[in-house]
Amino acid sequence: AGAATCLLASRRHRRLSLSTRQVLQPFQIEPINPYAAEIKATAQQLATRQRVLLDVSEDATSLSKRLVEAGLPGDAADRRAWREVVCTAAGLAHLCSGVVLDDEGLRQADGDGTALAERLRRAGVTVGVRADAGLRPMNGFGERSTEGLTTAEERCGEFYALGARFAKWRTEVLCSAELPTDVSVWENTSRLGHFAKSCQKSGLAVAAEVSVVHEGKHTVERTAYVTEKVLSQSIRHINEQDGIVEGCVLLPAMCIAGPEAAPTLLLEAVGTTLQSVRRTLPPAVPGVLPFTEGLPSLEDAARHVRAFQEDAIGEPWAVAPVYGAALL
Repeated sequence: AGAATCLLASRRHRRLSLSTRQVLQPFQIEPINPYAAEIKATAQQLATRQRVLLDVSEDATSLSKRLVEAGLPGDAADRRAWREVVCTAAGLAHLCSGVVLDDEGLRQADGDGTALAERLRRAGVTVGVRADAGLRPMNGFGERSTEGLTTAEERCGEFYALGARFAKWRTEVLCSAELPTDVSVWENTSRLGHFAKSCQKSGLAVAAEVSVVHEGKHTVERTAYVTEKVLSQSIRHINEQDGIVEGCVLLPAMCIAGPEAAPTLLLEAVGTTLQSVRRTLPPAVPGVLPFTEGLPSLEDAARHVRAFQEDAIGEPWAVAPVYGAALL
């Protein structure tokens, strides 16, 4: 009888302990990702101050349009030839830490039949792919959300098999005196967090581009406020989805005033952008790769990125530029 009583008490204790643990710890401990070490190493490779990230991920329609403007037919053969020129350039690995291709480019081969992704890998360049499926209207205010989340995990697994080791996801937020709406910020950053989970589950690091599209004559301080809101929510959602922050690099837009306001001075833009990044990104993020959408010229953009790099010396994350628009 004594043994039976002890057994019942032991079982009751185990049930109580399990129930208590479920109440006090409603979420599981951080899941183990078998690709964690590889993902972190990839992100560190992209976060190299001495090299740049080369973004040639324009879709077929946009690239064909640029080729036509340059005097070429702009067909599939021209697109493949242009990508081959970029991916087989001499000394590419000394200048570029990674190259972002689109879905079509990742599947293409050079004239010898070698996949472009394999050519880049042999040269020591990390291969990336644009994983989002473009933007769709969200509401009557002109705000848009990023498409491609429902099939992200399946496509990212395929991208990994084709040789990609990181994936870029673009988030767009309108900035004006009244926008963005809270719904737009939550929807877009939530999608980024879910994408990061699917992406890293398939073995790919995340390159998160946060594009701020300006309207009206708002100040640079308004842009900084919106940027901080979006970046902080992005990190929050990546963490909530059990994403590996060390396996992400952030591509924030430079903080400038609206197009109808007075031009933002270089030092003001760089200082405001750096302040926004310092306030929102944890030291675990290995790299910040600012892009310069909205600036008047490529020369002006290069000066802004160079100044940002110099002012960010000593920060916990590396700063490297992103190039793409000047190639064609």
